[in-house]
Amino acid sequence: MSETLNLFSIIKKYKPMLRESSIKNYLLSVMKLKKIYEIDGYSDFVRKPKTIIKQLHKLKLSKNTEKNYTSAIINVIDALNRDNIHGFTTKRFDNSIKTYRKHIFDLKGMIDEEFKARDGAMTEKEKKNYITLEDIGKVHKVYDTIVKQGDLLNSTELTSIERDTLQKWVLTALYAYLPPVRNEYATLNIVDRNYVKVNGIWKWTSYWNKMERNENYIVFFQRNAGSNMKINDGAIDIQMNQYKTSAKHGSRTLRIYEEGRVKYMEKAEDLLGPNKDIEHLWKVLWAWKDLNPTAKHIFMNKKGKQMTRNDMTKYLNRTFKILFPNKNISSNILRKSYHSSKEKANPIKKQYKKSKIIAESMGHTIDEAINTYTKDESK
Repeated sequence: MSETLNLFSIIKKYKPMLRESSIKNYLLSVMKLKKIYEIDGYSDFVRKPKTIIKQLHKLKLSKNTEKNYTSAIINVIDALNRDNIHGFTTKRFDNSIKTYRKHIFDLKGMIDEEFKARDGAMTEKEKKNYITLEDIGKVHKVYDTIVKQGDLLNSTELTSIERDTLQKWVLTALYAYLPPVRNEYATLNIVDRNYVKVNGIWKWTSYWNKMERNENYIVFFQRNAGSNMKINDGAIDIQMNQYKTSAKHGSRTLRIYEEGRVKYMEKAEDLLGPNKDIEHLWKVLWAWKDLNPTAKHIFMNKKGKQMTRNDMTKYLNRTFKILFPNKNISSNILRKSYHSSKEKANPIKKQYKKSKIIAESMGHTIDEAINTYTKDESK
């Protein structure tokens, strides 16, 4: 454990922009490889890159997984080398890094070729677990029915099962009606924004002093602020500052309005609506807020602590079992469902500008939207 903590500190020192969850995943991957191959020290990853690559191939991993393992090796040994842990010569280290990077390049090429060969069709694994955007909405409606029939929003004492049901009700609404994020909903911190009179002037309280730029937030604007300031009355911001591609795309904020409209604030663009689904989402989020007025986070694990991204992976899977017991539903599948279903009705090439904005709001490029997430549901 102490070795792992030390490595974590070293990687964080030389790669400060990496998310802590990414560093942990890198270390888990490399530690797993060390255990499989009975490697005593990290120096073998530098001395024997070709042997390591051959051993990786023998594990018969998917090419994407093999690429992730290789990336983990690069990040770990690069940090160790910068810290002069093993004192490798520059030439030996550089040659090792080149070998691993070439392997990643080759794997990307093979992944691209496989994708072209499928012509947008799904892999067998995707077919097995895929659900449509309509299916996601159906799952939410199941939870919506349970909440209403159980009168959970008016209950004064909720059981742990009822609270879990409410969480799943909120979560499925977010994934059904907004462009789906990865697992970032797990990290949402709650902030209130009120309309107050200061020195005789009505204005919205600033919430920046309560927020960190490397955290994610859901901000509830006060409802019924009065005739002085109807704009943004009761609005809800979902602000993502820390996500997989935040270094590239920066912060992004979706503002949800009571009339069923979503605005992408960084682009000053209306993203969705007005429609009944977004109006329903707004009501769901405020209903949860009214039931939990002092809560600091929306999604909690069984121990009563805020979920992690890894917790969310497992939680999503459990959430969708209610209608799809034989499928393993992840945020990745939900993102593919959103693009594939949306673009069937609105071809991406004919709606380039709108699709580009949607892709950016989800934290990826339009190229990723087309090549990674948009699938042909008929294949």
